[in-house]
Amino acid sequence: MKKQISVVCPLLFALVGCLGQPPDNGDATGSPTVEFATETVVASESLPETESPGTPVAIACIEPSTIIPTNFRATGGVLLASDSYSDSFYYDLETQVMVSLPREEKETLSNFAVSPDRKWVAYELHSSTSPEWLLVVTSSPDERELIIQPDASWRWVVEWLDNQYLLISNRSVDELALDTLIALNPFTQERIVLDVNPPDLWNDVPSPYWERYKYSETVFNNSLDRVVFPRGIAGDREVVLWDIEKREDVTALFHSALFGGTPIWSSDGRRFLVNGSLAKHFSESRGQEVDQELFQITKDGGIDRLTYLTNYYSEVTIGYYRWSPDERMVAFWFTGLPSSYPEPYHDPVDYMLERLAIVDLATRQVTNYCIPGDVGFSAPPVWSPDGKYVVAEQRELGRGEILRQVYLIDLENRQAYKIAENLSPVGWMLPNQ
Repeated sequence: MKKQISVVCPLLFALVGCLGQPPDNGDATGSPTVEFATETVVASESLPETESPGTPVAIACIEPSTIIPTNFRATGGVLLASDSYSDSFYYDLETQVMVSLPREEKETLSNFAVSPDRKWVAYELHSSTSPEWLLVVTSSPDERELIIQPDASWRWVVEWLDNQYLLISNRSVDELALDTLIALNPFTQERIVLDVNPPDLWNDVPSPYWERYKYSETVFNNSLDRVVFPRGIAGDREVVLWDIEKREDVTALFHSALFGGTPIWSSDGRRFLVNGSLAKHFSESRGQEVDQELFQITKDGGIDRLTYLTNYYSEVTIGYYRWSPDERMVAFWFTGLPSSYPEPYHDPVDYMLERLAIVDLATRQVTNYCIPGDVGFSAPPVWSPDGKYVVAEQRELGRGEILRQVYLIDLENRQAYKIAENLSPVGWMLPNQ
């Protein structure tokens, strides 16, 4: 059976391509439909689970500094978002100047997404004086180069599919139905409706906590031949990797009450990250599995276990995770209990247990850098384009309130520099040239 994806030509990817002009018949969205040929793929053998490296988690606590050296230089800068009616910023690391993004008094900026090549940022512009929002796409954070009026059905910006197409979560006419994803080219206004209707797609509570995929529950790779989705049948729940062309499962993953974290595809679309539970041990007190590990899954169904945290901790939960630019490492938040946290930070309270760590995919070595976070609330780690730095949102309790500080972490020199507070890192951009 041929897969069908609603699309406006010309299409996007070198791996897929556009096959001729679309037929005249359109779907309910007004977009025509075109068929794709199957991509030729050399099947790889399923990866066996790697043996445990036998080494404990390395503790490499980084002493935080409140001052960044005046001679510090890095290419590009960090986008820092506010979560209220206040300014968001671009922190230029070449000049160490904090630049405000344009915003009027009653406006808020939200749902930032930086393109994979770090050249473009998209975000939503909301105003308290209007129920509508605007989509802004720009290569210069201090300017609004493109302003797009969204359709009334657009819910929010999800992320970039590649360097041309931006994913939008689109509400269904049926209020009880899940959203459909639209791949929008903001530069040409071309759009692709990604509506593949996989079987038994979960549409109940609890919904997967898959970041901005939470209302669509379908996570596509950038060649549009695979999709990951949650399935529920007769009370059983699983995360499914699905072949769109063949309309069949590639593999089903980790029966889980919460479906694990967001599937994060690699840049070539051939593997994705996910956290899963080994023994399905569910903690009633915490409301989630406490024996979680990180895995990478190939598009052909190979399962490769990346972490062995449960070898060293009785309880493990994993928060947000992101590939390094060369995809040889993964930065992630995790909680490992019991732990005395012998660190430069004070002992955390019960709900400030998360710590920033990095796993080396070649050795499976996990290094805990001791930066404290808050489970499910600390922003995903942001990598620099050269992989030398990670930007992380530190959260801790102080003076009766949660303190939020943003640190730029120099992995080579083991330094952490405070660059902001009460903001969240949302991306690293390269200078507009």
